[in-house]
Amino acid sequence: MLKDVIFLAIYIIIFLTLSIMSILDLFIKKEKFIYKFLFFLIIVMMIFIAGTRYYVGSDYNLYLDLYNRILEGSYSGNVELVYVVFCKMFRCFPVVLFAFAIIAISSKAIFIKKLSPFPFVSLLIYFSYVFISFDMGRMRQGAALGILCFGFFSIKERNFFKFLIVIALAFLIQKTSIVFLPVYFLPKLKIRKYLYLLIVIGLFAIGMLKLDLLVVKMLEDFNILDEKYSLYFNDNRYVYFSFSITNLRRLVLLILFLFLNIDKHEDFEYRMFLNTYFVGCCIYYFFRQFPTLAERVSMYYCFSEIILIAYLLKTIVIKLNIIVMPMIMLYCGYYIYSLMDTTAAEGWHNEPYNPYKSSLGLNVWDINTITVLALFCFLTGLLIFYRRMRGKKYEGYI
Repeated sequence: MLKDVIFLAIYIIIFLTLSIMSILDLFIKKEKFIYKFLFFLIIVMMIFIAGTRYYVGSDYNLYLDLYNRILEGSYSGNVELVYVVFCKMFRCFPVVLFAFAIIAISSKAIFIKKLSPFPFVSLLIYFSYVFISFDMGRMRQGAALGILCFGFFSIKERNFFKFLIVIALAFLIQKTSIVFLPVYFLPKLKIRKYLYLLIVIGLFAIGMLKLDLLVVKMLEDFNILDEKYSLYFNDNRYVYFSFSITNLRRLVLLILFLFLNIDKHEDFEYRMFLNTYFVGCCIYYFFRQFPTLAERVSMYYCFSEIILIAYLLKTIVIKLNIIVMPMIMLYCGYYIYSLMDTTAAEGWHNEPYNPYKSSLGLNVWDINTITVLALFCFLTGLLIFYRRMRGKKYEGYI
């Protein structure tokens, strides 16, 4: 048990740090310089953790095999351009991983910092829900998702040309990112709250009746599917839908976003994220029997939940936040723990997240020592900050 805790320490420390900062983010008036510095420090540590991993994460062996074939010249022409260029330019797999980590994590950090009312809350959700699965695993989609985050800024400006440039850049990293194209038009979509739910529940029912198989068959018969999407449909992982917390989470969140943020529905920015999340839910539940497709494609849309949850906490009263925030922390912790030992069993291309190993040649003790020392300095600064605020009136943004 102690050994497991030691191996998990690098994840636990980051999770606890973000949890503490999320609570302070909600209830204590911010001092901009300190918050910016702490935010920057955590992002740097996340880039370091994702960028220097060694045989850690989903699709690790797949990327390594593809890297070797690219250098040998034996790869197929269907590999995205950016990955090919990085492999040939750096000619060092750890450097390729680090480059993708910088793109994926720094872009999402800018997105969160500029658009979330509570950046550390959004960062906590991102760390547990996206960072480990994508930026430490399916890194090409993680990087493409980071680039697509800039698309939201183009949507706010109503600049379609800039938006197309963002789509093109993301497409060069991961072809599936083309599904993000309709998002530009979603803020104009205005429908009744109950209709949102009826559509999602209807698609949920269609998925359970396996009518999605008919749609897939039609797409394949007409040769509409790209090769990558065909792989998602034909990965031999068709499963029957099961009711679980994870499967129903999106539906519960959609209900909360619809009915607890009523005053926000006329706000362009909020509607942009809400409608994006709604479409993601539709994709997820309609194709839920195909886990790879449902999870990967819907992520381009459902990623907006990290901003919507922050909006939700901004809307409800402080007393409820005292209850809601621990619930979010518990679920995030549960989700992280569920990822730790399951990935390796899914195929040759995956490696487990636990224990964490570094390409710098550090063993787990060295890594955790460095992490603890860095976060000790950070928490010391945090303690000083808290003591300065002690005795002052707590001020939220509610």
